[in-house]
Amino acid sequence: MAEVPAALQKLKAAADASRRTEKEKADASREDVPGQAISVGLAQRAFPLIDMLERAAKEQRDVVWGV
Repeated sequence: MAEVPAALQKLKAAADASRRTEKEKADASREDVPGQAISVGLAQRAFPLIDMLERAAKEQRDVVWGV
């Protein structure tokens, strides 16, 4: 439980940095290329973990998996 707030802060900071980087890349290449893969950034991938950590912190619960 003690590590949750620090982990949440670091993950949110990394997600915000990723969002800014992805936006800069998107702004730089405004080309729509048919068949081009859609990029999924860290912010989108981390959302479920951020949500879980926020709920755990609010409810003062531990986060455990794989047990």
